[in-house]
Amino acid sequence: MRGWQTRFATTGALHFGERAAVMTQIGIDAVEGSEHPAYVDMPRGPFEAASDRALVDRFLAWFDHERPPGPFMATLLTVGTHPPFVDTDHTDPDEAGEAAALRRMDREVDRLLEALDARGVLETGTVVVLGDHRAMTPIRADEARRFGESSASRVPAFVLGVGATPGGAAPGPYQQTDLLPSLRALIESRDCRTSWQGRMLGPVPRPADVVVYARPRLRNELRVMQNGGTYRLRLDGDDTGWVGEAPTDGDAILDEVMRQRLSRDPPEA
Repeated sequence: MRGWQTRFATTGALHFGERAAVMTQIGIDAVEGSEHPAYVDMPRGPFEAASDRALVDRFLAWFDHERPPGPFMATLLTVGTHPPFVDTDHTDPDEAGEAAALRRMDREVDRLLEALDARGVLETGTVVVLGDHRAMTPIRADEARRFGESSASRVPAFVLGVGATPGGAAPGPYQQTDLLPSLRALIESRDCRTSWQGRMLGPVPRPADVVVYARPRLRNELRVMQNGGTYRLRLDGDDTGWVGEAPTDGDAILDEVMRQRLSRDPPEA
């Protein structure tokens, strides 16, 4: 975003997933990971990561003492809720596992939000807390009954500050891919919207007209949601096509899926 300082910070090692290179390639100005001096001699867990508490401390130090003038967008990636849920700070000596890890993360998110609120950020800016994915832990029976197949794709998210919707929860099938278009619509005076992009922020949130997501248990199939219906699209090279009923404009959706797949193919050597 022109005129904005952009940064990405985590306590994990940046070589996992070539994270530093990816962030630089998409235009992030500053990238920090486990090698930062703030984490020297701290206990480490998975991905060579210090605790989420240390990440919050580091971000607040940057905000108070190193932040350049002007608008900024900062992304913080926590690691403490990733299996095997290691308590590097030993704050819960009598507890272990996923539930304890989530409680630790909740405490740190709450501490961060309280600190940002005290600094006036929620009056002038937007804070988005967003889950990563739902692929690493088993789906409970109550989840499966309540959400059906979509339980494997659901992640938590909430927004505070300028971009928060006035009515609380925003109903509709919003996606992680809606976040950047939503931020651009909130920030910029002009905005172009496609039928594949939702707007989850602001006074009138609107989900995408066409929602496409992968089926975690059937990697060669996509689920397509449109006009209240759900449809199956099987990926099979040139034979990619609909399984059973197709949506009204199924040909156009299929063409767009194929176009996006081709655009992601690696270049020939």
